[in-house]
Amino acid sequence: MYKKTAVDASVSKIRFLIITVFLLIFIFGIFYFLNKAELKVKNKTAGINSFEECKKAGQPVMESYPRKCAVNGKTFTENLSQDQINQLSPRPEDQLKNFCGDGICQQVACLAIGCPKPETKESCPKDCK
Repeated sequence: MYKKTAVDASVSKIRFLIITVFLLIFIFGIFYFLNKAELKVKNKTAGINSFEECKKAGQPVMESYPRKCAVNGKTFTENLSQDQINQLSPRPEDQLKNFCGDGICQQVACLAIGCPKPETKESCPKDCK
């Protein structure tokens, strides 16, 4: 039978230490490269100050209206044109119904949705004579 000697015990300790050191180097290496990759992304997105810049940088755009883009803890909202804003909230006078041609001169009208547009001789000569 083989007996363990003091040399065998010290070889086992050395083997354990070598494996431990290599594992620690490997783990620290992984953290180093992950941190380096994260810093690259932060540097790439550091100068973003608008929705368009955020979108061009390839950041995800939220499916909302208006659209939004988030990067580095900041959220940027897409700028809308005046036409797009008007579509979101139309003016009350744009929601009035045009009854020109019904034979009645609608001179006085309300401003609620579905009310007739006020008619004059100029705007509806058929009804207002």
